[in-house]
Amino acid sequence: RALVHGVPIPTVSEEEPMVKTSYIDDAAVVGLEKVLPGNADHQSPVKRGSSAIKDRLRAAGFDVHKEQLGELIVLLGMSLGGPKMRVVPIEEKFWLVMDATRYLITLTAVDPAWVECLVSHWTWFSTLARGALSIWDAVYEFVRVKGRGNWSIMWPTVRREFGCAIGL
Repeated sequence: RALVHGVPIPTVSEEEPMVKTSYIDDAAVVGLEKVLPGNADHQSPVKRGSSAIKDRLRAAGFDVHKEQLGELIVLLGMSLGGPKMRVVPIEEKFWLVMDATRYLITLTAVDPAWVECLVSHWTWFSTLARGALSIWDAVYEFVRVKGRGNWSIMWPTVRREFGCAIGL
């Protein structure tokens, strides 16, 4: 079972204890694990799934690094799990986006590629609060109309939409 775009999100339960996901060079196995007393060596479905992914990556010639196992993992700038089982942005990653936004809106002229890059980060973080996705109208229009590499005066509406994102 995999987490795939456009498909309903699978539920993790005791009957189906694991979900796999991947994005470019990141992969994760998220699941429930019951460790029975005196049976710490037992390889759970979650550990077997993780081992299978690592074996396939290594067989394809990829390095496996940044391995995490536990109740809380970090993946793609997000923290997953913890005592409250939440998905939240990693503070330092989120503040980098905030700082980049504050800088960008001080500029008069920009390369629309910068705007596009920054809004892609905002879009990713906005998946956790989907209402924030409704902000981006002028930003997308600016990138589409002006085109990457064509330095342009930033529209006031673009500046305003980034300002709204900072205010959320």
